[in-house]
Amino acid sequence: MTNAAQHPSRSDTKSFLIIMALALVVRAVWIALIEVNPVSDSQAYDIFARNMALHGVFGFKPDEPGAYWAVGAPAIYAASYIVFGINNFAVIFVNMISTGLILWLIYLLGKLYFNTTTALIATLIFALWPVAIQFTTAIASELHFMAAMLAALLFWAKAKPGQNFVLNTVICGILFAAATYIRPVAQLIPVVLVILGLIYRDSPLWGLFAKLSIVLVAIFLLIQPWSARNERVFGVPVSISTNFGPNLWMGNHPGTEGGYTPLPEWTHEMGEIERSEALEQVAVDYIKAEPVAFVTRTLRKVVLLHNRETIGVAWNSSEIKRVFGDLGETLMKVIASLYWFAALGLTIAAVIYISWQGNARYVLSAPPFILILYLVAVHAVIVVEDRYHLPQIPLMALLAAAFLNATFFKSKPAID
Repeated sequence: MTNAAQHPSRSDTKSFLIIMALALVVRAVWIALIEVNPVSDSQAYDIFARNMALHGVFGFKPDEPGAYWAVGAPAIYAASYIVFGINNFAVIFVNMISTGLILWLIYLLGKLYFNTTTALIATLIFALWPVAIQFTTAIASELHFMAAMLAALLFWAKAKPGQNFVLNTVICGILFAAATYIRPVAQLIPVVLVILGLIYRDSPLWGLFAKLSIVLVAIFLLIQPWSARNERVFGVPVSISTNFGPNLWMGNHPGTEGGYTPLPEWTHEMGEIERSEALEQVAVDYIKAEPVAFVTRTLRKVVLLHNRETIGVAWNSSEIKRVFGDLGETLMKVIASLYWFAALGLTIAAVIYISWQGNARYVLSAPPFILILYLVAVHAVIVVEDRYHLPQIPLMALLAAAFLNATFFKSKPAID
């Protein structure tokens, strides 16, 4: 990290505040035009949050506690419902809080991983990202997961021997636990970061393993209360959720297209645990029977994961049509996907260009690139939809900004 990153100039702070103000303005315009009208998964999150706020029960029905989905995001909305009432403001309030945190954390991480100019460009890229704006009126996990993940990455980087190591590492563990409650995929991110550290030897070995141990213990301890609750409900230990089997089956069964698939009728009368285990077994058997097809299917799902970005429009569809009509909805899908493909192209260009400039070690050792690969790999193995690539967005913004900084502002080296 450079001195400039540690002590930002007034002009840097002013630039960041201008970008934050711009992000607020475009979202305020969106909020003024589009009402919160939950559909699909967004509607499910709303049901969960209402049941938690009104009845203290997590599940689709107040008299049937469950754990099919992770509890983190519904709990955030439930808390807001308790404070502000069940209304649009309660949803928008927590979404805007997470959005502000994401912008601030992108800026801080951009300075840590790259340089101040890159950090500002990355913040601007996210501020104007259509799906990030559209999710302001969606009841969903994505914004909150991004905020928790980025905060955990910040404290992982801050946790260095001799620099409040234990405190920063404990905070990092708490943040990774929070991210895990929102999306269990976060549990293995600390392991990925340690592997990265071992490859590039950017920290003493004892420091890496001490950090990993503290973080994993913190995650385990903080997840235990929910695991104990699940064991009381189901009679068997369940760490966070019971949807791994269904998700694995959706992406790995005869006739699968790789995306969301309604669960088969023969599972409808099963309990959550029985259903998850049965569908997981079907998926595993199918993978074992045709391993070559599994590899081919997984690679195809990598493409499907990135082939569009229309989920923000789809989850606001009725309101967009009300205000802008069918043509407006179509144009928004086109604009959102064009922005997505531009960012994806810039991300790929960043890895190629910076590597070509002789800085491959820097871009490959910085967490954004490796974590994108990790997130892609997890979903490519199970099930894909365009919403599942959303956690990559702030990481992609950082890499895209590094490329723009290196090529247009001629920053050398591209990474500090």
